[in-house]
Amino acid sequence: MGIRMKSKNIITIVMIILLNIAISQTMNEIKEMRELYDQYKKGQIPEVIQALGITKIDETIDSAPTEFDLLVPKSSIDNLKIHSKYFGYDFFTRRDSIPFWPNISSPENYILGPGDNVEISLWGRAQVNESYVINRDGNIYDNSIGIISLSGKTLKEARLFLKNKFSQKISSLIGKNPTSFINVTLGELKSINVHFIGNVKLPGVHLVHPMSTITTGLIQAGGVDTTGSLRKIQIHRNGKLHQEIDLYGYLLDGDTADNILLQNDDIVNVPTRRSTITIEGEVYRSGIYEAQQSESLAKIIQFAGGLKPKASSEMVLQRIVPMNKRTVYSEPVKYKSITINQLEKTLNQDGDVLTINTIPAI
Repeated sequence: MGIRMKSKNIITIVMIILLNIAISQTMNEIKEMRELYDQYKKGQIPEVIQALGITKIDETIDSAPTEFDLLVPKSSIDNLKIHSKYFGYDFFTRRDSIPFWPNISSPENYILGPGDNVEISLWGRAQVNESYVINRDGNIYDNSIGIISLSGKTLKEARLFLKNKFSQKISSLIGKNPTSFINVTLGELKSINVHFIGNVKLPGVHLVHPMSTITTGLIQAGGVDTTGSLRKIQIHRNGKLHQEIDLYGYLLDGDTADNILLQNDDIVNVPTRRSTITIEGEVYRSGIYEAQQSESLAKIIQFAGGLKPKASSEMVLQRIVPMNKRTVYSEPVKYKSITINQLEKTLNQDGDVLTINTIPAI
């Protein structure tokens, strides 16, 4: 009689487990199954092990829907795994080099140096058309003027300087009514040595075009690795930190204020990215973004192009619990529902994953 009762109990337990797995819809039921599974793993219900013949319970319980599965549709999870990509990095790696045409205009702040070809033209009463190459000492030599030091001067400064130098020999260049005129242009340009260090594809010293900016220089250096920051790129010049550059303004809005010209012996340091925020679902540009500490989730959604018309006003935020706030028994990741009105007040945290669901079909 006791054996029959025990067999009935085993069958009852097995049926309850399988039935719960098949029809469970609430979080409380899932938690109960998890507790039962934990007991099974600890050997506290050996009857179940024998009755089931083992093996299947691992797969069945582990495949039960989690809290995240209930909040986020399967299609959103698939998108998160397949379509997420780091924003901005492919800009630097789509090509190995970038062409610079020889007829590109020289900016007034271009700094002259050894190897630059300077073309000086005078017309009017005095007529001269000469081409000079700045030597390694930073000088050019003219038969009538002598040695002229130009290295380190901007193109604008060089024009004024050369006018003053030549006016010492050609007085018609100055006065209220000058009858001679001078023009200074650049011919063939030097190359410059720039040091690229940190999280770049090809670290080291690169010979780059003298008109190179931060973006074109990084392209010529092979691009930025996805472990590197696009928002805190450091330019060291003359042994000091010259500028810290945030390229998101350029990549998102075409703002060239930070896209400065590189100079010879500049050191471009790409530090490690310290923030990784994933935006998925109903936005125009799903991807992984880098955020500053003070930026809200609403700001990151702007980086992603904003919400699509079919975006739900309720979203799911997956957030990692900070290491100093975890315990041995606590969950390291938490999921919570967040509304569109809360985005502006919710600051980002490294590792955040925000999923914007689609509104139900009408």
